[in-house]
Amino acid sequence: MSLSSWVVWVARPEPDNQALCQLIRSRGGEAHALPMIQIHPLTVDYKAQWCHIEYDKIIVMSKPAARLGGPFIQKKQVETYAVGPGTADILKDQGIQAIKPNLSSSEGLLMMPQLTTVLNQNILILKGVEGLLKLQNVLIERGAIVNAVALYSRDPVLHLEPLNSWLARQSINCVVATSHQILQLISQQLSADWMKKLWVFVPSGRLKCHAQSLGFNQITEMPGVDAMSVIQTLHNAL
Repeated sequence: MSLSSWVVWVARPEPDNQALCQLIRSRGGEAHALPMIQIHPLTVDYKAQWCHIEYDKIIVMSKPAARLGGPFIQKKQVETYAVGPGTADILKDQGIQAIKPNLSSSEGLLMMPQLTTVLNQNILILKGVEGLLKLQNVLIERGAIVNAVALYSRDPVLHLEPLNSWLARQSINCVVATSHQILQLISQQLSADWMKKLWVFVPSGRLKCHAQSLGFNQITEMPGVDAMSVIQTLHNAL
């Protein structure tokens, strides 16, 4: 089935937005990449993270975390988990075999049997600056000792053209938004008319609730953040 009915705005950061746009176009849709955030690597003392702790598990929460943290994971033989297939693929390219959940989210990770019984285990979470309090808190409640390390920040991107004008010029009818921050930045720049008519695709129930609280009118939850989950959801929404 063709995606020709969709003119998709991919608001996620580089380089993942371009790859998703190409896949949407290959399925007959139209797609435009306009990132609302950019990834800014942080200075991290990796030696300090490894020096005094032997980790039982490492959880990698995003593609940027996989790209930045992969070289350091390679040096350790530690059971590694990836939040989704895209993150797992980046780790695999670096020679790291990661276990991934059926549902690409923090909730999916927490449902995995391997992360249910973690009493007294040392767990390292590699992530961005924002988010993941639920994952960390639940693992601590289950008895784990958790160290969450931010490898990068997500900084807003400033665009010269007003967002409403750009959407109209491109005839956009939907957006793929993959974080609370992206949704927040979009909502701050959209007119009330666009908030009502723009179809928003998000990868979790938490983000769907957040989109509703911001005033978006048409919201669909995707089964994950990976590209094929986006394609599947666009097909099903036709």
